[in-house]
Amino acid sequence: MLINLSIEKIKNYQVLLNEQEIDKGIKEIFELLSATNIYVDKQAPWRLKKINVDRMNVVLSISTEMIKRSNFMLYPIIPTSCIKVFNLLNVKIDNLNFDNICLLPSKQVTINNSVPIFPRIDIHD
Repeated sequence: MLINLSIEKIKNYQVLLNEQEIDKGIKEIFELLSATNIYVDKQAPWRLKKINVDRMNVVLSISTEMIKRSNFMLYPIIPTSCIKVFNLLNVKIDNLNFDNICLLPSKQVTINNSVPIFPRIDIHD
């Protein structure tokens, strides 16, 4: 279901950006991210780790794929941050395009050590 939703959102995004409706395109991305967040909350991989590691791996793989797809769509908008995410996921941006973004990885994904993508902003009065 989530994979199919991502394909729909990517198609909608492509049409909207071609029509220069960037704000609506961004909405498609955040609808996919919201659906991914709901999926993770419902599947609770932190609980699955204790009872069903295989299912946990599926949930984490699908979630990672949704992050990759969302990040691809965000790339024209926030490229520097997206490059950091692609590096974290070991994804080569040069190899991605609208023709292949929806293909599932053929090999196991290895995630690099994480670093903050967005620096924390401290506001002092």
